[in-house]
Amino acid sequence: MSLTAELKEYAVKQGVDLIGVTSAKAFEVDGLDKPLMDPRASLENAKSIVVFGFCFGSPVTEPSRPGAPRGRLSPGLGAFSAMEEYCYKVIKEYLNERGYNAVKRERGQNIPLKPLAVKAGIGVYGKNSLVHADGFGSWIYLEGVITDAPLEAEDRPYKLS
Repeated sequence: MSLTAELKEYAVKQGVDLIGVTSAKAFEVDGLDKPLMDPRASLENAKSIVVFGFCFGSPVTEPSRPGAPRGRLSPGLGAFSAMEEYCYKVIKEYLNERGYNAVKRERGQNIPLKPLAVKAGIGVYGKNSLVHADGFGSWIYLEGVITDAPLEAEDRPYKLS
């Protein structure tokens, strides 16, 4: 089994809902003059970006009832931060144990997660700039890990519509 397949299997067993891999090449989008991001600014020998996610909603299984409260609840910001840190730790420790470096994509970096998630095979780019993942819809939280591990990248095509 390849390192990529092992990482994905391990991460899912540890509770990571979604995981995909794309290359760490500078990301270019049709219609923009310059690359949108270069992960080597975060990790000099970056080869791969592991995009991971978790579902923060649940499917609506019952129709609404007249007079009953309507809407859906989502975890608070603290829960998102805790899940993000947990998923990052699972992936980072797995790669570190095999001799590879891994750094978290920092908020504010010009590394766009939605296009990377599509390139990594996590989902498709849909209406309202949302990524839709099979089984989860658009109720997903995404984050990324930049690594020097030579992982097998999906690198699916991505175009702005």
